Amino acid sequence: MADYDDLYVAHYGHPSLPGAKHWAIVVMTKPQQLTGIAYQISGSAYTYKVKDAEEISLLHSNTYLGRVRVGKIPRGWEHGSGDRTLHAILTRTQVVRGNLQWHCQHWVVAALAQLRKAGYAVDDLSLQDLQQKLHTVRREDQS
Repeated sequence: MADYDDLYVAHYGHPSLPGAKHWAIVVMTKPQQLTGIAYQISGSAYTYKVKDAEEISLLHSNTYLGRVRVGKIPRGWEHGSGDRTLHAILTRTQVVRGNLQWHCQHWVVAALAQLRKAGYAVDDLSLQDLQQKLHTVRREDQS
C-alpha cells in the first residue's frame, strides 16, 4: 500500500460548450474506483466560498471532463488537526469576491501554491499550464 495519495485537478463543464470550466482539487483516496475527496469553491463573483470537503466519485458526475495529476500528499494528511494539513491549507486559501475576472481556476492555482509553500510535493503550474493540460484530457470512460 502506498504511503501517498495522488492529488489531481479535475475539470467540469459541458464538452460541446466552449468557455470556462469549473475546477476542483481532488485527493484520490480510492484510485481504482476514481473516488476521492474534492475541494472547491462555489458561488458567484460576490459570494464565493470554499465548500466543505466532500467525497466524490468522478464518473458519477455527468459534467466531469477529466483530470491531471499535480502532486501527492502523505496519506492521512487530508484531515486531522494542525495548520499543515491539506484540509487546513485549502480552506484557508484566499477567496476573492467582487472581481468579475477571478474564479475557481484562480483559487485552484493559489491553493496549489499554498500547498507547495507548506512543503507538499505539488507541481509548480501556472493557470495557463493547467488550462493547456486539462484541455487535452478526457473522462476515463471515454475513448
